[in-house]
Amino acid sequence: MKITEFAIQGLYGHRDITIPIRDNQVVLVGVNGLGKTTIINLLYFFLSRQWRKISEYEFSEMSLKIESKKMTISQKDIESAHFLSQNLLRNLPSRVAAQIESNPDILAWFTKESLSINDKKELQNIFRISLSTINQIRAYYRESCDDTLETTQNLRQVEDYLKAHLDGQILYLPTYRRIEKELALLFPELEDEDYMDRRTHHTEFFELIEFGMRDVEQKISEALSKLKENARTKLNQLASSYLRDVIRREANSFDKTLITQLDDTTITKILNRVEEKTLSIEDKNTLRIIIENIKRDAKESISEQDKYLAHFFAQLVNIHHALEEQESAITQFTEVCNHYLEGKHFFYNEKDYQLDMTLDDGTPLKLSLLSSGEKQIISLFSYLYLSGEKQYLILLDEPELSLSVEWQKHFLPDMLASKRCFFLATVTHSPFIFDNALDEYAADIRDYIKDNS
Repeated sequence: MKITEFAIQGLYGHRDITIPIRDNQVVLVGVNGLGKTTIINLLYFFLSRQWRKISEYEFSEMSLKIESKKMTISQKDIESAHFLSQNLLRNLPSRVAAQIESNPDILAWFTKESLSINDKKELQNIFRISLSTINQIRAYYRESCDDTLETTQNLRQVEDYLKAHLDGQILYLPTYRRIEKELALLFPELEDEDYMDRRTHHTEFFELIEFGMRDVEQKISEALSKLKENARTKLNQLASSYLRDVIRREANSFDKTLITQLDDTTITKILNRVEEKTLSIEDKNTLRIIIENIKRDAKESISEQDKYLAHFFAQLVNIHHALEEQESAITQFTEVCNHYLEGKHFFYNEKDYQLDMTLDDGTPLKLSLLSSGEKQIISLFSYLYLSGEKQYLILLDEPELSLSVEWQKHFLPDMLASKRCFFLATVTHSPFIFDNALDEYAADIRDYIKDNS
């Protein structure tokens, strides 16, 4: 999927803007006052189908081209759809209306010809209302839509196309991003269950404005818990499979090359994977000596007992390699963040599956005490590396804010290097943001603006 053009006609009544996009990357450069933020906002709202927010701007038409497919929406399309939404929302319970406003995509459920059992259960879980209430809402929606259904047909077609072709989560970093204080301390009502539910259901787009660093800490905790559980599962499976091999008299065979290629550091890492309640320090030291002998001796001279141990250790080696692959996200996250940190660093303890932030002298440091620039870096990369295999469309408004000059040069390339960002659009007034491989995708925003006043 390649986005090739974004255009706005009649912005503020007199501006036409056409932005060509190559290789899903674009950097728009310009001084303050040229409308950079407006353009990146509207691109974000279009991609995320937030028509109600687009309706707050004055324009005649707006279009997005994906490959050769051009999708155009008009102010009239959005005004009609907005009328339908408001007409419906006024007749809903306030709690239900608030949830729909926070996630307008839910409205699409009510336009379906019929709902499956799973659809109905999903709606009940989202709204926490009875099935009869859902049916009443659907009936009212159909009645209120009759007069304006045709005028919103184009908008629904655009929505359907975007849903089908934008396979990834949209992540937007507006100019004012991370709030330094924990807002929950000032506004406890933000912690209520309904509010958290509404945030949870924003699965397709997300603005990176969070409360302190709790979201980052949660992502780290979830990633580490998953790693630890995977390791425990694999070691439990090893115990049962080894017993089976012994019973079948297959536990004396092993791949010697798997062991001979290991260095001392790797052997230590492998042994550290096993909890001490399973293998004591003494047992591990004994096994280490035997492994060193096996590496040195010819295979035919290895005793039968040591072959059994070598078979067991070879299975540990395979588990270690599998866990290393699963740990790659957390280790890459650690490495890229540490490139930006000065006087402090992340340390990943693969023995205990812990990720700690410390000063260089070893003093523990809370993430909440980091600078605004450090928080911005860590937060963004936590989404890229610690959200599974999710792919992102990333839009940034003046990412240079809070970033040192050196950081600015590496920020965008590091995002692309994650292999989890398949679309990148940013507006900036800093030449250092594109003082890298992004230079060929940078353009003066004035070249794309035509003023018809």
